[in-house]
Amino acid sequence: MPDIITTIKDPEDIHFILKKKEIEAENVIILTKGDIHGLLNVEREGYTIKFLEGDFFEILQDIKCVFNLAPEPCFIAGENELDIYVTYYLAQLQKTIPFYVLDNNKLILLPVSTSHAFTHVKKQIMEYLHDHNPSKPDDVVSHLTRESGARGRKDTYSKLTINQYLHELESADLINSEGNKYSLNDKGSRFMEILR
Repeated sequence: MPDIITTIKDPEDIHFILKKKEIEAENVIILTKGDIHGLLNVEREGYTIKFLEGDFFEILQDIKCVFNLAPEPCFIAGENELDIYVTYYLAQLQKTIPFYVLDNNKLILLPVSTSHAFTHVKKQIMEYLHDHNPSKPDDVVSHLTRESGARGRKDTYSKLTINQYLHELESADLINSEGNKYSLNDKGSRFMEILR
């Protein structure tokens, strides 16, 4: 039996949807951010509420914990901003978790594309910057090329591609630049924890 994770706030609506689709859930976890109206007295057996607070990274970390604790997670979107957080998190996982949206009281299964996932090379760049702050793009290129050789295949990384990734990471406010050197910032460190 799956654990249903949802942003639908009304336990009666959730129960109706699950009953209609003949889904027996082990547990139902309702995610909410700030809005607690009607959620304080959920008295259905197996239903719990997870209040999410904090900034983007704290909420992603909480979402990660909820999905990690559920042995067989399944997500049902409820038309609110938390659905964006969950979608983003699931795209980073690169594994299959059923993701449903509600359309006229019908559940529609949607694929979550891992094409939006953080690339392996960007993760490697951030890991390198974590250990070697600050670093020049040439240092990053040399390190990535050396690391690929240690894994048995010699990939060559172009400085142009690495510069593009560094600029993307800087635009996402995950790294800082000073002159021609880059360093991981606090947000970048927190994001790395979520990706691990």
